Amino acid sequence: MSDAWRATLYLSAYFFAFGMQLPYLPVWLADVRGLDGAAIAAAVFGAALGRIVTGPIITLWAEARPWRIAAAGLSLASAAGYAALLFAPHPVAIALAGFATLSIVHAIMPLGEAALLQATRSGLGPSFGFGRALGSVVFVGGVLLGGVAIDRLGSNSLVPLLIGFSLATAALALLAPKTPLATGVKRGPWIRFKAGMKVFTQPSLRLMLFAIAPVQASHAFYYAFSAVIWREQGASGALTSLLWGMGVVTEILLLAFAVRLPAWATPERLILAGAAGGLIRWSWMGLQPDFMTAFALQLLHGLSFAATFLGTVRLVERDAPPEERAAAFAFQAALATGAFTGVIGLVAGPLYDAAGVRGYWAMAGLCAFATFIAILMTRRSASNFPVLAR
Repeated sequence: MSDAWRATLYLSAYFFAFGMQLPYLPVWLADVRGLDGAAIAAAVFGAALGRIVTGPIITLWAEARPWRIAAAGLSLASAAGYAALLFAPHPVAIALAGFATLSIVHAIMPLGEAALLQATRSGLGPSFGFGRALGSVVFVGGVLLGGVAIDRLGSNSLVPLLIGFSLATAALALLAPKTPLATGVKRGPWIRFKAGMKVFTQPSLRLMLFAIAPVQASHAFYYAFSAVIWREQGASGALTSLLWGMGVVTEILLLAFAVRLPAWATPERLILAGAAGGLIRWSWMGLQPDFMTAFALQLLHGLSFAATFLGTVRLVERDAPPEERAAAFAFQAALATGAFTGVIGLVAGPLYDAAGVRGYWAMAGLCAFATFIAILMTRRSASNFPVLAR
């Protein structure tokens, strides 16, 4: 088995558990632990806010050892974190357990993607886009299983299932590639941190942060409260899982066929498409559409998330030095989709308590700003890369 398939296998196992956690952990916190919107936001998004610190620390730890060992350690730690979340005695303890657990869970994604990108450069096995798309397919499986489990076993079944699947992912990590994520001269943590941050002094990558951060953060309200809102509209767990799954369909298609995108689909234009898609999506979701319309709007996830993500990956791959790409992925996740998403996520709780479904309109405002920045990026790209801009 090639390293590309090994990396894909581990990342897919991670995404299965992540598919159960992302939509339904807020439901578990509301039903089983009795938390309100603000407390749910603190438990779910405190870790995102802390990623500006925890992300680089976990990355430095993971880069210092073979990816197989790092992947197994992170998955075992996430299982232990879910166990702590299960037994935390009061809301403050729940928030602390959520911070520790989700700090680890969210750190695995950019590191696993960096490992997959590194493994696919040999040309043996699947491409990065195919491997990442397969992860999204498995993510849908996790979403569907989570919805069925809540319907048939009750909300209290969720976290025990997450513990079990995290342990299974740790076992599959033993098949992950042995190759370290960082190659070349060994450097101390502070020097490594500064080198990774220096990547973002490049104008293209710095503008990228300002564009992708609002778009990815705009998903915070959706991640935290979409399942809660749909349940209040009368949706079952199965219907909620289908709505979430529909959102990932276009994500899968875009990632699977990413290698066939034409040359004019530059990273900057992909990010612009993601920002515009988010603007349309959240503006309409704030009107609390019926379920058929919601299914159609979920297709825009292929733009608001997948196009933004793919544009980010391609921009980092194009403009960051090879030896700094793992750090660049982790740091952009910590700064853009971490700290900023954490801030918006913490605001999303009181926003939901005060405005309900209309909180989506604040997310549309974030995407409007991101669209403006992405237009600037696209114009700059047309000047610097005129052949690709045609």
